[in-house]
Amino acid sequence: MSTSFQGFLTKYCKELTSSNTTSLKQLFNLADSEFPRAYEPLLLLAVCSGREAYLLKQAQGSSVFSVYSKFLENWKKSEMSLEEYLLTLEERNRFRRPLTAWENENNQLAADRIVLANISKALDKLLKEKSMSRAHACKLVDVNKGNFYAFLKGDASKFSRKTAMRIYQQISAV
Repeated sequence: MSTSFQGFLTKYCKELTSSNTTSLKQLFNLADSEFPRAYEPLLLLAVCSGREAYLLKQAQGSSVFSVYSKFLENWKKSEMSLEEYLLTLEERNRFRRPLTAWENENNQLAADRIVLANISKALDKLLKEKSMSRAHACKLVDVNKGNFYAFLKGDASKFSRKTAMRIYQQISAV
């Protein structure tokens, strides 16, 4: 499922700091002590949630304060949305990287949906060719019948790409 940029940044900051908190103060303290890669996504998260002034206050006295201040000043001068502004930065800019990662994740999800739709159609065709009932196929590949039926009707959220491929391969091998 596609997430908003803010949702992605929340997840990304938690991953980068190996924590389960959404507190900007705690995330900043973790970035400042052990996980400096979280600095940039953390500022972007603060901007998305309208709490950049709070994070800037937390950053006072740290080495990242001037970097944060300069980024916020340039972004505000641009009068663009955050995502539009990030797109104007160089590809290798540390503030642009989280946007690129989010776009890549969304593109992968869209590609997976297309592949899953094709697997669903191919699986339906395979069941007809083998004269196999859906119930028998479920038992054969050991999957939930409701999820299997929904998947065959086009609900791509019921199985991962890997699971859908496993199901297809197991049924085609019979």
